[in-house]
Amino acid sequence: MRKEGTKTIILGAGLSGLGAALASGLPVYEATDRPGGVCHSYYLDEDHMRHDPYVGEVSQCFRFEPAGGHWLFGVSEVSRKKIEGFCPLREYARKAAVFFHQTGTLVPYPLQDCLRYFEDAVRNRILQEVCSDELPSPQRSPSFKDWLLANFGPTLCELFFFPFNERYTCGLYADIAPQDLYKSVVDKQRIRRGAFEDAPNHGYNSVFLYPSGGLDKLVRAMSATCDIHFDHRVVRIDTSLRKVYFENGAVRSYDKIISTIPLHTMIQLCGIDCGQTQDPSTAVLVVNMGAMRGANCPPYHWVYLPSSKSGIHRVGFYSHVDRSFVPQRYREDDRVVSLYAEKSLRGDFPLSAEVKAETCTAIVDELKEWGFIGTPLVIDSTYTDPAYTWSRPESTWAPTAMRELGHRGIHQIGRYGAWRFQGMMESFEEGLSAGQTMAQ
Repeated sequence: MRKEGTKTIILGAGLSGLGAALASGLPVYEATDRPGGVCHSYYLDEDHMRHDPYVGEVSQCFRFEPAGGHWLFGVSEVSRKKIEGFCPLREYARKAAVFFHQTGTLVPYPLQDCLRYFEDAVRNRILQEVCSDELPSPQRSPSFKDWLLANFGPTLCELFFFPFNERYTCGLYADIAPQDLYKSVVDKQRIRRGAFEDAPNHGYNSVFLYPSGGLDKLVRAMSATCDIHFDHRVVRIDTSLRKVYFENGAVRSYDKIISTIPLHTMIQLCGIDCGQTQDPSTAVLVVNMGAMRGANCPPYHWVYLPSSKSGIHRVGFYSHVDRSFVPQRYREDDRVVSLYAEKSLRGDFPLSAEVKAETCTAIVDELKEWGFIGTPLVIDSTYTDPAYTWSRPESTWAPTAMRELGHRGIHQIGRYGAWRFQGMMESFEEGLSAGQTMAQ
């Protein structure tokens, strides 16, 4: 329950903000006209017309997500029950692979556990490198690239880990600290087994969940019970007067703030100079498509790409996860697929409409060239900035910025607010915890 007389507010109605609001009853101020942040769905028909599930029928539309496929993983039983109070969840076993387009080869993911798919000489060289004690020890403060080499050896790194992460981090992997290490598990016993026989699926998202009816259905149900003020974009915060100024002219006083606004943006809004170089971030261009299935369409939920002419690093198939992503008239017709392709760009990259259109064309053409898709039925693109946050080795910028904001009554949470990678469920649970703390 909210304390009477307090003036704590929440900024941002993504999953972190919604979690905080559900736990506290505090008012939320959201910059856009809808909840969910990047975690929502949108609907397009084949005439490229958007349809709003709040007010109309969307069963004959393709369902897309602005940042590509977003799946729930690492869900505790407590959180699962809480979420299923808003919307039923479906469970899926991950099917992922690495695609080497030069040879047309698909190797199941995690790659290091599937060495049996390589030629004997390559497999044996990788085993010697990874499972021996000959790999170089990482430096005291290694870069992500150093960490990859020290754990996977030169052959696997040259085949996949270096070129993939060059694209995924937009060239930053040689300069940033290792993170998301649970995505690249090094288990020598599994690696040896997978070199000669099938190894059971494992990893951080080997089993994942997705709301029945889409992410939008879940966030709409959550937001319906919250006090959310939409179209309230923050333009300035006076931390001495404790006032928040919005683009629409509104002004709100506060004692404390739970903020999900990206950390680098928040310190600018507050006029804070941390005296340090900001840690980097990357943006992502997502091309969403409905298309006819190509002759070489992979049977996986998503595939990782160590190389591509267009610069994409991952392609995912919404409709391989669930057929509800395609219009109802196509759900029994597996000749139609819905998919997304991701390309990373440096943070704050000025993506012009012309460059965006050229990039989208190159991506679609490459997917057709590979035989992943045939004739496109609908194409749409979204640009998310920031999409991924990174830190430099030994950098203290993020904790310093959060500490400075904390001194001013501002508590940063969430993937972008706290400047760290985390999945949707971790963000939601962090919001619940922050809301419960503020409500006490």
